Amino acid sequence: MGENKPDLAIKDANEAIRLFNQYGPAYIALGNAYLMKGDFKKSADKFIIGEKYMFGNAPTSHAYSSIAKTEYFLNKYNKTILYADTAFDWDTTNCESYFYRAKTYWNKLNKKDAAIENFNKVLALDTTKSSDCYIFSQYYLGKADKAVEILQDKILKTNDDSQLRDDYYQLACLYSLMNKPDDSNNNLKIAIDKGYAKKYAAADEDLNNIRNTADYKSIISDDK
Repeated sequence: MGENKPDLAIKDANEAIRLFNQYGPAYIALGNAYLMKGDFKKSADKFIIGEKYMFGNAPTSHAYSSIAKTEYFLNKYNKTILYADTAFDWDTTNCESYFYRAKTYWNKLNKKDAAIENFNKVLALDTTKSSDCYIFSQYYLGKADKAVEILQDKILKTNDDSQLRDDYYQLACLYSLMNKPDDSNNNLKIAIDKGYAKKYAAADEDLNNIRNTADYKSIISDDK
C-alpha cells in the first residue's frame, strides 16, 4: 500500500485470507486497497467482513469508521451516520468518525450546528493537528487559509512519495472547495502523476467545482 501498489496488496491480503479466513486485518487491508483504487462497493464489503474479526476497541472502531467513509462515497448517508455512531461505541476518540458524521450533517442533512459540533470535536481530539480530518475540519469551520498552510507545510517536510501523493491530492480537493480551479488542477495533476487513482478522484465530491474545467478533463481522461 505504501508503494502505491494496491493490486499487489489485494493479492497478498487474499493469500492471508486463504491461509486464515478469519484474519480481520487482511479484510481491512483489502478494504483499504479497493478504496485506494476507487472501488467503493468492494471496499465497503471487505470492511464489513473485517469488522467481524477485529479485536480491541480502537481496531474495531477504525473498521466501523472505514465503513462509514465508504458508505458516504456510496451516497448512503444514513448508513454513514449509523456506522460512525457505532465506531464511537468502541472508541470515543476516533476522529475520522466524527469527521464523516460532521461532513454528512453539513453537506447532506443540512444540520449545520451538529456538523460544527463534530468538526470541533475533531480539532479537540486530533493531537497530531495534521490529519486530513483535522485539516478539512479547519476548512469547514471557516479557516481555509489555516488548512492550506498545514498541507503545504506537510508537503515541504516529507520526502515520502506515498505521503506526497496523498497530500497533493488533498490540497487539490481543498483548493477546489475554495473555488480556486487553477491551484486545484495543478495539485491534482501532481497527485495523479504520482499514481493517485483517477476513479477515486472522479467520485470525490470535493472536486466538483473543477469538473467542467478543461484541465480537469485532461487530467482525468483515460487517454492520458
